[in-house]
Amino acid sequence: MKEGSLKFSINKITKKHIVKVWVVIVMIFSIMLSIFLFRLFSLERIINNTKKLANLFKNKNKVSLDEFEIYKIFLKIKNFLKLDSCLKNCISLKIAYSIFGYEVLIQSGVKLNKYSKLDGHAWIMCGEIPMTESSEEIEGYIKSFTI
Repeated sequence: MKEGSLKFSINKITKKHIVKVWVVIVMIFSIMLSIFLFRLFSLERIINNTKKLANLFKNKNKVSLDEFEIYKIFLKIKNFLKLDSCLKNCISLKIAYSIFGYEVLIQSGVKLNKYSKLDGHAWIMCGEIPMTESSEEIEGYIKSFTI
């Protein structure tokens, strides 16, 4: 093996680890920002200003991880911190994705649950692809608004 190729592969591995650490830091920042916003402002104000906030942090350069790898990292952090609010999680993700150079939408919907009560849910849309956990069931929700 050539010395140069070994150096190249070490640099490549190091860069990928640095990017993953950066993703974790940004995710924690966006989660903390989301929690902070929900403690200070009304839901209506947060929903109305989420696009502005995402645009404030918008980055034109995408990170070297794709949107699904980023989502997997978020799920690990979310599960570790036991975050269960789908809307707060989506707002955190929208901000984080903007920082990473991706444009995503938050889709919100409602449906009647098995007890005939109204259920609401929010999820991230990356283009036409819903980004959900494997246990999330979004079929049957009537789309109510998009952020």
